Amino acid sequence: MVLVSIARRYARALLDVARESGDTDTILEELRRIEAALEASRELATILESPLFSKEQRRRLLEGLAAPLGLSEITLNLLRLLADRDRTAHLPLVIREYRRMADEMAGRVRATAITPLPLSDEATRRLEDALAKVTGKTVLLETRTDPDLLGGLVAQVGDTTFDGSLRTQLRRLRDAALN
Repeated sequence: MVLVSIARRYARALLDVARESGDTDTILEELRRIEAALEASRELATILESPLFSKEQRRRLLEGLAAPLGLSEITLNLLRLLADRDRTAHLPLVIREYRRMADEMAGRVRATAITPLPLSDEATRRLEDALAKVTGKTVLLETRTDPDLLGGLVAQVGDTTFDGSLRTQLRRLRDAALN
């Protein structure tokens, strides 16, 4: 919980600066590129997390990412600050918290739908619309497939899970019949 609190402070400060400059979504996209780089390179993530590397080494590494990732001075300043304060290991949490805060500020919510087969574009749009009605927010839907699902779908919106899978429906039917 302490790590989340620390990450939230950095994310809040970054959001305040980004909002002031009108670059909230631009910064969000830059953070997404950093996140992708961390996922693509376990070595990069290790350097940021390891105490074997000095603050200066981490700072130089992060500054070296600025041009290839197309980072603004605002995002680069966050990376420098994290390096200077020996908080680079918190970067993934800062990114997550920034995304959550930026989405909240923009009236967006991220959702995941898991289905046994890929959804058509029309079905995806209808599901987004239905979830938007339930949440009262714009829904950014990510879809995934899970062949272990017999049918139906499972949707996760924030901390809420809507389980409309065939397995759950059959379980409920069985429980109702036994009671």
